Amino acid sequence: MITQIYFRFDLPENVFELDAFVQLIQNELLGFDHEIRESSNYFAGFYHKFKTKENIINVANADDTCFHDYHYVVTFNKDENSLQDKIIKLAETWVLKGWTVSIPDGPLIEDLTRTCYLNEDGKIIWKEHRVEPHKN
Repeated sequence: MITQIYFRFDLPENVFELDAFVQLIQNELLGFDHEIRESSNYFAGFYHKFKTKENIINVANADDTCFHDYHYVVTFNKDENSLQDKIIKLAETWVLKGWTVSIPDGPLIEDLTRTCYLNEDGKIIWKEHRVEPHKN
């Protein structure tokens, strides 16, 4: 099972280049064996790949169709024990840093997406919705 998490920084002071973002995610997930790979998808360019004790993680720029206003995507390539707990913890950690995080339930546009963000009172909120594809 492949699980993706999309990240968007909402405040200018939270802007990170992809390389710096990858390093922070890798440190948080206790990753190792980092490498930069060229995607076999013509439009995707390069992505970062590293391993954790239980998974293989890819980090890249977010796609421009459904998550056109997001910056990065973190992909967990295998199922693992407590994966959902790990993903929720990762999302809420980054939301507290001023980011918005979205987790689609599947690869299709029609699939539900759970989005995590801070409300005006500084509380973490989860909202379920469907994403709207970017219109060119």
